[in-house]
Amino acid sequence: MDRYVLAVDIGTSSLKAALITPEGMLKANARVRFPAGTRTAKHWLHAFVEAWAHILRETGKIPIAAISVSGNGPTLVSINASGEPTGICMWNEPLAPQAAPAETVTPVSSPSIFLPRLASFKTLHRAEFESAERIISGPEFLVYALTGNALTILPDPRYKAAYWTEQDLASADIDPALLPPFAAQGTIAGTTGAPDARNPAWAGIPLADLIPARIPVVAGGPDFTVALAGTGTIRAGTACDRAGTSEGLNACTAARITAAGLRTLPAVIPGLWNLSALLPDTGQMFHSWRKESGQAGKSYPELMAAIEASPFSESFSAPNLHSGRALVEKIGFSVRQAMNNLEQAADFRPLYILTGGQARNPVWNRMKADITGRTLAVTTTPDGELMGDAILAYTSLGDFSSIEQATAHMVRVNTVYEPHAERARRYTEKFEHYENLRNS
Repeated sequence: MDRYVLAVDIGTSSLKAALITPEGMLKANARVRFPAGTRTAKHWLHAFVEAWAHILRETGKIPIAAISVSGNGPTLVSINASGEPTGICMWNEPLAPQAAPAETVTPVSSPSIFLPRLASFKTLHRAEFESAERIISGPEFLVYALTGNALTILPDPRYKAAYWTEQDLASADIDPALLPPFAAQGTIAGTTGAPDARNPAWAGIPLADLIPARIPVVAGGPDFTVALAGTGTIRAGTACDRAGTSEGLNACTAARITAAGLRTLPAVIPGLWNLSALLPDTGQMFHSWRKESGQAGKSYPELMAAIEASPFSESFSAPNLHSGRALVEKIGFSVRQAMNNLEQAADFRPLYILTGGQARNPVWNRMKADITGRTLAVTTTPDGELMGDAILAYTSLGDFSSIEQATAHMVRVNTVYEPHAERARRYTEKFEHYENLRNS
């Protein structure tokens, strides 16, 4: 009998889900956008059941081996004593200003990426913070809602400093009891409850009864770490380009590297490291241009086809330069510069596996290869987070002995984008001119 993992990833603007086999094949998938405006944790629950309902309509009743959950971070959710979510502090929400009075902002000096967010939550959402029984992140909230068990997913023991230590919490005056205990990435957190014993967080969520009972729920963890597994970025010398609303270039290195403008964190595999360059708004810039140019009704592929067909110009000030081409080239140049920085620090030039919403458009993938002068590739799914969730789940279920074995079996390159020699030459000349102008 076929078996499937329901892989789920909570993004900034939408929730994605897919049924994935142990061979790495997608049976069905769904994407549900969150409503515009202020986000609530309930939006994630609504989106989860909508995605599951969509998949059920497509496949009918189907055997689910596990549900595996990942998501963005450090997004934080407060849960009250009744088990209901009360407040939320998104990963991209502006932090409380450090210039605020001392009594309202807890000073934080730590390598933790969570402590500043916790301190900001405490300041900006004081009532919700003070009434909280638990503070957990986005994917952990969905795991909690499905199983009733609260935990903090730790990708690797080396990540503890990037999360928090007891000393961190004491210095920030945060009660350690608010934060669930650490659990390893890939931990089976529990099983889904029966409809009559469902977590109170589901109150008022239509279609919640569609969730099958007694299904193991796997703690996938942060989206970027599961994407490393899902793109095969788990050996020194491999790399991926995660591009959606924001963008992150990640390279797996044998040694820890420190370089200006780059972030170093432990890799998925013990003993290895992840070096990353972050571009916070490449996708958002294109989305804003689409709205401002009055083309919000046009599809992404349609817009990119028109941009690719527009004339190339050696100058950004040319009067006939398509405004969309100008923007796309500048985005591409920012990616190229980030690749330059990453490769200089890592001392290798990798094949970049593309993942995320931007990777779905072959025209942009082709243009990005030309603009950056790099070889890019897409696997059988552009959603590396979902594939990573499935890899963790099947490893935890015993189908594979390790993440390395699961990745080797499930991740396969489907399409390779090589830079076109002549177009790449022209973009190299334009990039050098662009950099000279920026630095002059």
